Amino acid sequence: MGVRKIIVSFFRPRQKDEQERSLNFQKSGGALLEELITTFGARYKNPIRSISADELVKATSGTDRRIDMSNDFDFMSTGSLDERPILVRKCTGRILKEIVRDIAVTSQMSHHKNVLKLIGCCMEFESPALVYEYSGTSTLSDLLHEPGNHRILSWKSRLRIANDVANSITYLHTGFHTPLIYRGLDPGKIIIDNNNIAKLFDFSLCISLPPGELHVEVDGQVGRLNSLDTTPSSRFITQKTDVYSFGVLLLMLLTGQRAMWRDQEGKLVNIVVFVNKGLNQIVDPHVLKEGGGTEQNRQYKAFRELALCCIKPEKDDRPEMIDVAKELKRIARHIHIEEVIQVDRNYKSKSYVYHTVFICVLLIGLVIFCVSRVSRVELSMKGLPPMQGEVKTINNYEL
Repeated sequence: MGVRKIIVSFFRPRQKDEQERSLNFQKSGGALLEELITTFGARYKNPIRSISADELVKATSGTDRRIDMSNDFDFMSTGSLDERPILVRKCTGRILKEIVRDIAVTSQMSHHKNVLKLIGCCMEFESPALVYEYSGTSTLSDLLHEPGNHRILSWKSRLRIANDVANSITYLHTGFHTPLIYRGLDPGKIIIDNNNIAKLFDFSLCISLPPGELHVEVDGQVGRLNSLDTTPSSRFITQKTDVYSFGVLLLMLLTGQRAMWRDQEGKLVNIVVFVNKGLNQIVDPHVLKEGGGTEQNRQYKAFRELALCCIKPEKDDRPEMIDVAKELKRIARHIHIEEVIQVDRNYKSKSYVYHTVFICVLLIGLVIFCVSRVSRVELSMKGLPPMQGEVKTINNYEL
């Protein structure tokens, strides 16, 4: 069965009557409303469009593009709705509470430029489907890890992506009346558009801190990046939990490696241990090929130091996400300053050449003029007729 048939059959209501669709809508819609009120109180805004099952089947029936996700619960496909491209995400193995939490949080974050914009959702399926504005189909995981990928991320692009993700996580922590913790940050949950702008999605594991509390206790860790944090306090979810996973993400951007992988000898390598080697041994070879010189090496070092601060064992020793975002901007600003300085140097160098050439031409012209005047005077003193157009003079008197 082709991908197109899989997608169509996946979304097509299998002989479900209107009553069953209505029951699904009421169940999911009620759960969504409850989640919005619980998480955001009376401050929530609800610009979510309700899309029918028939509309969604029609929107995706002509597409053959399926996007691999970072987990076994979701799949995302492309489509077209109201003559504009869309991304449709179906969550097949998640509980309803996680799906409606994803819809609720995404709806309140969609105005953020670094969050995948939610157009609407379909509540008529047993598991609701989310419909996003199309922003490309490449995840950060694809660009960093897929073999044969021809879209290489430059160092400047990686810094921008880090800034973008930091901005979205910082907004989660500070933009609402109670802090929200993302949990489960992963490069497979970050879409990179054609301008290398990062768009975060999948807020299904998001959790809010209870009023007056600084942490939430959970059983076990959530997310592949957080799983590297093996300290006893890791079961207490705080904003510093996101800082840790973001630090691991920074290391992945710096090295181009996964969080864990097997080396040529089959040994399991942990990126947190791997980055303790020398810079030239850990920086992604694609980035090293750019050159960049001493200044870019300083940026690698600052980037790694920031990442290592984020993954410190003690949560209290880790920086706040807003401070991480500020430091990334500082590092990126130095790159921009270096570019401006280099452009200025190039301009001054070219200007110097132009001025030098101009002065040389002027001097040559002056020498030729002086030689010509001397020759005329000598001819006059010898009594020779002046050249045509000249006035013969002796002792400053015209003849």
